Amino acid sequence: MSKQLAKRSFKFLNVIMHGVYGYALNSKDNCLHALTPALFPHVYSARNYGATQNSSTDHSVPLHGDYTLTGVRRKRTFQICAGTPSLPGESCKIKHCDYYGKRRFSLDLPFPTGDGKPKSEPYYLLESFNVGSIFQGLAASTLNNVGKSFPSLFCFVYEVDDKEELALVSNPKQPIIRAGQAKPNSIPLDFLVPHGNYANLHILAGLDPVEMSETDDHAPHARRAFASLVDLFDELPLTLQIPDGFTPQSVPVPLPKGVKKGDIGVDEGPRSLHYGHANCHSATFVIDNRPPAKLQT
Repeated sequence: MSKQLAKRSFKFLNVIMHGVYGYALNSKDNCLHALTPALFPHVYSARNYGATQNSSTDHSVPLHGDYTLTGVRRKRTFQICAGTPSLPGESCKIKHCDYYGKRRFSLDLPFPTGDGKPKSEPYYLLESFNVGSIFQGLAASTLNNVGKSFPSLFCFVYEVDDKEELALVSNPKQPIIRAGQAKPNSIPLDFLVPHGNYANLHILAGLDPVEMSETDDHAPHARRAFASLVDLFDELPLTLQIPDGFTPQSVPVPLPKGVKKGDIGVDEGPRSLHYGHANCHSATFVIDNRPPAKLQT
């Protein structure tokens, strides 16, 4: 066993996904394929801090390309829980995913195990908002049904596997590298900070909550971000129609073990609302493309 593995003092990993993601679910792979579009001025990084930066140990690594999370145990099945924004891939006529290579990065997430605690879940829906029926198109109905408590972030909970390196491993087959970008390297997750038996890995693909302004109107950006995400999925009949002056209402949700308010939103003040809005709470969904359809990437 390597020194890096021997020093690991936590048993469970929370992977908190901030920003704009489409999750392609294919049971054959035993993982969720999380994709995010390349969109200005989004920040793409793996971090040990979330919405609040407050420590000399804060660390952030830029992301581009395709990665797989390793060093965690996995389940063989994935059960979608109530309140998850999900679309049946077959009925949406989706045949290809990111056919033209417009993603900034993808992350293959093994099916989460949870921590085995009573009443705990394999994954959690965080920073929920009442957004109402803001989706239009033939695929909109299932998302509108979630509209009274639409999640902004997903948190996947894993039991750590001490027999494998905990890392974001760069996939052997990579998309075409854009100008000025080097081939992505694997990222050892030795910078994570334990909180008891838990550590939090934050994957950011959105506006940086530490840098953003409280006064900016983020609704136009949310529309662009959603359109860019939908564009990754072949022929998906879905648009976002946010009314002018629209302000989503925050809905209280329980936090997973090891996660505090500062990990997902600013602790105090109006920025918590802006953070959820700016990071496009309405621009996340799961494409459930389990048999008989197959998703090609």
